[in-house]
Amino acid sequence: MKTKLAKALLLSVSAATACASFAQTYNEGDLYYKGSGNVGDATWENSSGQIVAPSFDGTENLFIDGTYTSTGHMVYNKANTTSRLNSFTLQNLTGNYNLQTWGNLTVEIGTLNAFDNTGIQNLFVGAPNGKDEANASILEIGTINVRNSTLVIGKDGTYSTDDFDYGAGPRSLHVKNDINITSGELRLNVGWNYNDGAGGATNVAIPTVIDGVVNMNNDSVLILNRRSKNVNKGTSTNIALDAVIKLGGLNSNTEDGRMASIRNDCGDQIGGSTTLIFTNTGKNEFRGALTDDWGDGRSKIKLVMEGAADGVQIIRMVDFGKSTHPYTNITGGIEVKNGTLGLYTWNRSLGDANVSGGRLAVLGASAEADIYGVIKMDKLTWTGGEISLKVGQGFAGHIELTSFDFSGDYGSFVFDVGEAVREDGTFSEELLVFSGAVFDESDLDKFVSESIVELSDGTKVDGASIAFDIRNGGTELWASISGTAVPEPAAVAAIIGALALGLAAWRRRK
Repeated sequence: MKTKLAKALLLSVSAATACASFAQTYNEGDLYYKGSGNVGDATWENSSGQIVAPSFDGTENLFIDGTYTSTGHMVYNKANTTSRLNSFTLQNLTGNYNLQTWGNLTVEIGTLNAFDNTGIQNLFVGAPNGKDEANASILEIGTINVRNSTLVIGKDGTYSTDDFDYGAGPRSLHVKNDINITSGELRLNVGWNYNDGAGGATNVAIPTVIDGVVNMNNDSVLILNRRSKNVNKGTSTNIALDAVIKLGGLNSNTEDGRMASIRNDCGDQIGGSTTLIFTNTGKNEFRGALTDDWGDGRSKIKLVMEGAADGVQIIRMVDFGKSTHPYTNITGGIEVKNGTLGLYTWNRSLGDANVSGGRLAVLGASAEADIYGVIKMDKLTWTGGEISLKVGQGFAGHIELTSFDFSGDYGSFVFDVGEAVREDGTFSEELLVFSGAVFDESDLDKFVSESIVELSDGTKVDGASIAFDIRNGGTELWASISGTAVPEPAAVAAIIGALALGLAAWRRRK
């Protein structure tokens, strides 16, 4: 099975680039849907024009093209418990389209594509007839591509049938490569949380795992937890009230001025939350709107950084439609365990913060300018790791908080002075570090001993002078830092001259 799936992933490129039209563009293994019926027993045509049924052996590319079908509802493959495809593409569809899995089905797809569709393509609804997690489907997909389409994985209330419950979702989703969204929308309702209406619930751990990176281009949308407005939290439902999503990073491209946005969309009078766990191995950057829920924050988003030691996730939160205007609209809290989480926020608290490892970095609007960023939070619990602030000439980032817990062996302040270095190679700045809580004089010496001064490339600056003091009735912690980042030009010239003289003398001795 693993060999065939690997082959499927390698072959998926042809499916991703196949023409949208039907006209004689068949490739080996392509099957186009024609006529009516469910996926497993429908009328399909192969490259030779023969009518066949898919074998689901991992070698086939299935196309459902709106030019040749208008059906709005299909069952994926209720005959088999395991089903594999090289690729599955929905293109040129108009209106809403619903594709449902049967119970207890494992679906493996090399590449899942949604290209140039209108309406909503609702795919892979999980459990039929009842609220038993064992009946829900498991989805394993290599890559997901969404372009000019709205693709739903799980059930969001678009359809309700006699066979499938409102709000049912797949048991789990594993994406082994990247998710690419271009001028489209991907909605997720994955996982299991059966609420009995009396406070009892059964949860499944981390139902969505994305090994690769989510790439958002143009005006793309990612809905992390989408639930029908008809399903309230107090009723019995197998809908995923709380979503947990692991992902290998998040990128956005706003070069054309359009806006990427990420949010929950959980309907009326529904609580719940989404936890995003970043497992980055490289550096990824997102600039866009990131919001608990659309408009009024009925559900919350929490950010957790748990990447590799050199993994970096930068998130610059901005107002919807205003890519240069900072705006904070998530309140579920942040947690940094490993790797670097860099944030640019502004107007409201992120919730509680816990830094136990890695680095929490306060960023400006960009790496080159506007470095006076601020992070607002409620209680900060700091037991390890680093908190990094960018420092410029006359400006610096800082953290606003309501309370803190530094009772443990907390980590180090890191001052990035790359933008504060003058022409002569020196720097000397006074900056606000924390504000809002009441600070204790007894912490000042330890702050000094644990602090690090570095340049933007991570080079440590040795011999820097650091001092802390408390101001404004104990509610502000300030730092004064100064030193030499690089030798003055005259000193550099003298060093080069001395080296040249030494080399000349050595040559004469030779």
